Amino acid sequence: MIVKLIGWEEGMQKISLTKLQMEFFELSLKEAKTNVDKLLDGNTIEIEVKSDTKAKHFIRKASDIGVLCYLAD
Repeated sequence: MIVKLIGWEEGMQKISLTKLQMEFFELSLKEAKTNVDKLLDGNTIEIEVKSDTKAKHFIRKASDIGVLCYLAD
């Protein structure tokens, strides 16, 4: 299963997104920040996830901070 980050809304909280990725997906600071920078440049980010529950929780929290994302199969 894959979480896709496809865009962002004005006012997106970049630091919070970096921290969320580190917390939920155990990414390093460098990996998480690189994902945020790529997202801001208009790229789609795909993160492979093993836990459906964790992925859905991440999507809820990410949406709350201005990230456009969804769970793909």
